[in-house]
Amino acid sequence: MCSYFKQHESIPALTKFLATSKHVLRADAIKALGELKAIETEGLLKDMYINQPDICQSAIVVAIGEFRTGKSLQFLKDAFDSAINSEVKKIAATALYNYGMDGKLAFQEIMINSDIFSALILQHIANPLIKFK
Repeated sequence: MCSYFKQHESIPALTKFLATSKHVLRADAIKALGELKAIETEGLLKDMYINQPDICQSAIVVAIGEFRTGKSLQFLKDAFDSAINSEVKKIAATALYNYGMDGKLAFQEIMINSDIFSALILQHIANPLIKFK
């Protein structure tokens, strides 16, 4: 709700939820931080990424993609490369593709150098005819 109504004063409270043991609640807090463009949490989200379950990793990648600060291009590339789950890989590819001109260049570079499965995901993301990615 706080992200829907753009309640930026709720960012400190949402940040406290990042330490909860409930994965779904943590993922929802991360999504809200991304929607609120809480760029002050970008470093914290990147630091906690590696130790999170898939639902939280996906939310972190989406949030970092929403921030579009330009500081996390390598993080998004690494998230795509290291993703085991195809859904996380697809989300990372989408975030990279929408990360601005540098993101699109990195996206093209990865597309050229990727394996067949990764290239298929990247082609899917780059296709403008597919509405729901």
